[in-house]
Amino acid sequence: MILNESVSAHVQFEMEYRLKRHDGQYRWINDRGVPFFDENGLFVGYIGSCIDVTEKIEGELLKEQAQKDLLCQIYNRNYLDMISLYHFEKALTSFGKLAFIMIDIDNFKNVNDCYGHPSGDRVLRKVASIIKAAVRDNDICGRYGGEEFVVVAIDSDLDCALEIAERIRQSVFEGPIYINEDETEAIQITVSCGISVIREVDTLGEMLGRMDQSLYLAKHAGKNCVRYI
Repeated sequence: MILNESVSAHVQFEMEYRLKRHDGQYRWINDRGVPFFDENGLFVGYIGSCIDVTEKIEGELLKEQAQKDLLCQIYNRNYLDMISLYHFEKALTSFGKLAFIMIDIDNFKNVNDCYGHPSGDRVLRKVASIIKAAVRDNDICGRYGGEEFVVVAIDSDLDCALEIAERIRQSVFEGPIYINEDETEAIQITVSCGISVIREVDTLGEMLGRMDQSLYLAKHAGKNCVRYI
């Protein structure tokens, strides 16, 4: 499509695609073309290049796979730990603002028990997409494990973190969250949220511990709420 449209319009193009090589291997090709015109301004053809970029493309794919949770398509626990440490140290040394928000799906075991694990996976994916849509562009969200998610709220004080957490909680509550593939059956899902904000004298472990404790308070306050320490 890109090639046909570009050739028809006599404009420059660049695209990447896979080709099967003579030995049966598939290779990624970067294809570029620049239109060439004669002295009268008439289109003559293209001058271009085709470069094998398989190592570059596959390296990027492997990097993405190493960072992403395959089910929820947000960051995984390992990358989340790395990025949390980076932003914690940056905020601590520069006296900046930082907040962590833990989100836990309430009564998630009941979803798996009543509707099956495929339905549970749909709930996880939907909640992850809601969280991703609810955070700001510079925030980072990932799956912490099981039905738990974490948001690293960059340059955020308590008021800002509360606003983000409440937006997530309300969006999940409003749904709809479907448990079947054809999206004809929805169930009510709620989340509990726990918040911690960085302190002048702090460690990452202490900050994560307060996040856990805040979530514990939210659970024992009746769930479907936000708490902080």
